[in-house]
Amino acid sequence: MSVFRKVVSSIFGTGLFMFAVIGTIASDIPILKTEEKEEIIRYSTSVIYDDDMREGTSKTKQEGKNGKKTVVYSVSYKHDKEVDRKKESETIIEPAIDEIIVKGTKKYYMCSNGVEYDSLDDKNECETRIKWEEQKQASLQECYADSGKFDCWYDEYPGTTLHWSYWVYDYGPSTNNYAPNTSNYRSGAVCRDGWQSSATGRGACSHHGGVLYWF
Repeated sequence: MSVFRKVVSSIFGTGLFMFAVIGTIASDIPILKTEEKEEIIRYSTSVIYDDDMREGTSKTKQEGKNGKKTVVYSVSYKHDKEVDRKKESETIIEPAIDEIIVKGTKKYYMCSNGVEYDSLDDKNECETRIKWEEQKQASLQECYADSGKFDCWYDEYPGTTLHWSYWVYDYGPSTNNYAPNTSNYRSGAVCRDGWQSSATGRGACSHHGGVLYWF
């Protein structure tokens, strides 16, 4: 090979080598781009506790709504692949509206008849009235079942006394049987404990065991 050929070959070979090296270095340098993207702003939920609302209940005071924003990023690419992303700025297009939930914390008490009360005392009073009503009905049924008694009645709440009238003798000429005093006129009553009352209607002898007979 001539000297000229060797020189030319050496020059071109070196050039190709340098071109390959420079091309490799250039391809490893990241390419920086600016990108703009619209994103959603997620709304959050806050809870308010209300001691005037019953415990276990809740309501929505304000509906939540997502917002929107524009975000600008600086993005680095290498070999057409993203290798880095940096947020440069963001602009709110529409702010998010937070959801607000109200939850009750007020205690309540349920009576055995299904009625709800705000206080324990009221609930206990309800239970007492239920027991009183049961006792009243049982006493009246027992009184009505006794053929020797009539006009059965019970004290108003919270009283617990049962009252009734007895059958008295009717000494008329046609009968000796027991019969109630059905006279349209009364001047008073004799009570079971011996007390005489001038009352002529319901309530007579109310504190003396009931009416023994009318006169």
